[in-house]
Amino acid sequence: MIDIRNKEREIIATLAEADLRGANLRWADLRGADLRGADLDFSAFPLWCGSFQIKADERLIWQLIAHIKRFNTTHIKDKKALDALKALEPYKNKFCNYNKEVCKI
Repeated sequence: MIDIRNKEREIIATLAEADLRGANLRWADLRGADLRGADLDFSAFPLWCGSFQIKADERLIWQLIAHIKRFNTTHIKDKKALDALKALEPYKNKFCNYNKEVCKI
């Protein structure tokens, strides 16, 4: 379910099972949105504060990890960043269970 909010963060509409194909969500504030079950393939995941606190399901988690593990990180020197990437290693191919077009690495 996605709640549409005004500038004062008041809910002005709720979208349940809405088909948003082709919708321009460029400036959408998705904070707190329930995206469980949402098919976000071929979309651009917002990396600004507007995506904080969304409710994600396992599919979205595995999809984002699959992308992170496919970054070219050969230039990364920060040990904590490298440790975080290493911690994701066991999960790098979990999204392949949902999308057979994603090749295992």
